Amino acid sequence: MRVAEKAALLDTLSNGRLILGLGRGLSRREFNQFGIAMDESRDRFDEMAPMIIEALETGVMEEHHGRYFDQPRAPLRPKPFKSFRDRLAQVAMSSDSVQVAGQLGVQMMSFFYKPNEAHKAEIDTYRAAFQESHGRAPKPPLLALMTVCDSDGARAKENAEEYCALYFHSIVYHYEMMSEHFANTKGYAEYGVGAEAMRAAGLEDMARGYANQQLWGTPDQILRKLEALRASVGDVGCLNAFRFGGTPYEVSERSMRLFAKEVLPVIREWQAPVEARQAAE
Repeated sequence: MRVAEKAALLDTLSNGRLILGLGRGLSRREFNQFGIAMDESRDRFDEMAPMIIEALETGVMEEHHGRYFDQPRAPLRPKPFKSFRDRLAQVAMSSDSVQVAGQLGVQMMSFFYKPNEAHKAEIDTYRAAFQESHGRAPKPPLLALMTVCDSDGARAKENAEEYCALYFHSIVYHYEMMSEHFANTKGYAEYGVGAEAMRAAGLEDMARGYANQQLWGTPDQILRKLEALRASVGDVGCLNAFRFGGTPYEVSERSMRLFAKEVLPVIREWQAPVEARQAAE
């Protein structure tokens, strides 16, 4: 109820520009702060997500009596500014979350750190689940990319390697990504396998690999990387993060301004979906 209310208020304040992202959570620290067992996350999310989605579409949180949530009927005040049908996203980094995103009919979103073929397999699964559940194709999924755009390629590489690595270290710490607890937590078995692989590879090698996979370089280098990404996994939307891991403000601002000036205009010309271009060729 509180999530739906806050989303409706922010949607009104922003004149219908809100894109709401949902996720079940990955940090044991966060669950402990709420006094909730992390094992319950999958079932809790599967119960609450449809409630939020329906309330944001109709303006009413309907009566609900479930396993985790007891909710009397309550109209949202204010009502959402307009339909949220195409303005909902869900973080989907595991196979069950990918399926749920498709079934809920929301846009899939993921952080870019797996091999391209793994991301493509997840995106294909999502598209199939969405099509089966809703009889139409979904919007391109969103990939979160740490981005450093610079006219000096060497400087872009240096900043990306330093600050992407620092950000990666903070992720590993906060989410305990190399911990053994995932293997024994319901709904997180895939993260347990990933944690084991990370322990075997070592933190520093993983940090370097993560930095190399992100989006950095000169405008031309970034465009080439995006072309290769699109050819590999299909059409995607990018969530570009320009400040992470303590990146200095001047570096982030320079990156944003150059990206907006020299990268975005080109990307906006890429209108034809990959599938349509391939068919034409």
